[in-house]
Amino acid sequence: MKQLGFRMLVIEVDVSMGANRNRLGKEIDDNILHEIERLKADKSINPIGEFGEYHTLVLDCPVYKKRINVTKSKTVWKKTKGYFEIKKPDLQPKII
Repeated sequence: MKQLGFRMLVIEVDVSMGANRNRLGKEIDDNILHEIERLKADKSINPIGEFGEYHTLVLDCPVYKKRINVTKSKTVWKKTKGYFEIKKPDLQPKII
Protein backbone atom coordinates (compact mmCIF):
# COMPACT_ATOMS: atom_id res chain seq x y z
CA MET A 1 0.00 0.00 0.00
CA LYS A 2 2.89 2.33 0.78
CA GLN A 3 4.22 1.80 -2.74
CA LEU A 4 0.81 2.81 -4.12
CA GLY A 5 0.91 6.18 -2.35
CA PHE A 6 -0.93 5.38 0.88
CA ARG A 7 0.11 7.17 4.07
CA MET A 8 -0.95 5.24 7.17
CA LEU A 9 -0.83 6.12 10.85
CA VAL A 10 -0.53 3.50 13.61
CA ILE A 11 -3.51 4.20 15.89
CA GLU A 12 -3.50 1.06 18.07
CA VAL A 13 -0.84 -1.42 19.20
CA ASP A 14 -0.89 -4.49 21.41
CA VAL A 15 2.52 -4.88 23.07
CA SER A 16 1.62 -8.40 24.30
CA MET A 17 1.87 -9.47 20.65
CA GLY A 18 5.33 -7.95 20.21
CA ALA A 19 4.39 -4.51 18.90
CA ASN A 20 6.73 -1.67 19.86
CA ARG A 21 4.92 0.89 22.04
CA ASN A 22 6.98 3.67 20.40
CA ARG A 23 5.26 3.01 17.07
CA LEU A 24 1.92 4.28 18.36
CA GLY A 25 1.01 7.54 16.61
CA LYS A 26 3.74 7.15 14.00
CA GLU A 27 3.31 7.01 10.25
CA ILE A 28 4.23 3.65 8.73
CA ASP A 29 7.68 3.95 7.23
CA ASP A 30 10.43 1.55 6.16
CA ASN A 31 11.60 1.09 9.79
CA ILE A 32 8.15 -0.02 10.91
CA LEU A 33 7.81 -2.30 7.88
CA HIS A 34 11.16 -3.95 8.73
CA GLU A 35 10.04 -4.39 12.34
CA ILE A 36 6.80 -6.02 11.19
CA GLU A 37 8.79 -8.45 9.03
CA ARG A 38 11.03 -9.29 11.99
CA LEU A 39 8.01 -9.86 14.26
CA LYS A 40 6.45 -12.06 11.60
CA ALA A 41 9.52 -14.31 11.73
CA ASP A 42 10.18 -14.12 15.50
CA LYS A 43 6.67 -14.12 16.96
CA SER A 44 4.55 -15.39 14.07
CA ILE A 45 2.41 -12.25 13.98
CA ASN A 46 0.16 -11.54 11.05
CA PRO A 47 1.97 -8.78 9.09
CA ILE A 48 -1.27 -6.99 8.20
CA GLY A 49 -2.41 -6.95 11.84
CA GLU A 50 -5.27 -9.34 11.21
CA PHE A 51 -5.23 -10.61 14.81
CA GLY A 52 -5.15 -7.17 16.47
CA GLU A 53 -1.39 -6.69 16.63
CA TYR A 54 -1.92 -3.15 15.40
CA HIS A 55 -4.46 -0.98 13.59
CA THR A 56 -3.96 1.92 11.21
CA LEU A 57 -5.75 4.93 9.81
CA VAL A 58 -5.18 6.02 6.20
CA LEU A 59 -4.15 9.68 6.20
CA ASP A 60 -3.80 9.97 2.46
CA CYS A 61 -4.13 7.82 -0.64
CA PRO A 62 -4.61 8.32 -4.38
CA VAL A 63 -8.44 8.41 -4.20
CA TYR A 64 -8.65 11.00 -1.39
CA LYS A 65 -9.39 14.56 -2.52
CA LYS A 66 -7.72 15.93 0.64
CA ARG A 67 -5.23 14.53 3.14
CA ILE A 68 -5.80 14.21 6.88
CA ASN A 69 -3.42 16.09 9.13
CA VAL A 70 -3.55 15.35 12.87
CA THR A 71 -3.14 18.62 14.79
CA LYS A 72 -4.08 17.43 18.29
CA SER A 73 -3.92 13.93 19.74
CA LYS A 74 -3.62 11.94 22.92
CA THR A 75 -2.16 8.52 23.73
CA VAL A 76 -4.10 6.22 26.06
CA TRP A 77 -2.93 2.87 27.47
CA LYS A 78 -5.22 0.13 28.77
CA LYS A 79 -3.16 -2.82 29.97
CA THR A 80 -1.20 -4.05 26.93
CA LYS A 81 -3.07 -1.96 24.35
CA GLY A 82 -2.23 1.57 23.37
CA TYR A 83 -4.59 3.88 21.51
CA PHE A 84 -3.76 7.04 19.58
CA GLU A 85 -6.81 9.24 19.99
CA ILE A 86 -7.15 11.94 17.36
CA LYS A 87 -8.62 14.99 19.06
CA LYS A 88 -8.37 17.44 16.17
CA PRO A 89 -8.00 16.35 12.54
CA ASP A 90 -7.51 18.89 9.80
CA LEU A 91 -8.19 18.31 6.10
CA GLN A 92 -5.45 19.74 3.91
CA PRO A 93 -5.40 20.26 0.16
CA LYS A 94 -3.17 17.84 -1.71
CA ILE A 95 0.00 19.11 -3.30
CA ILE A 96 -0.09 17.97 -6.91
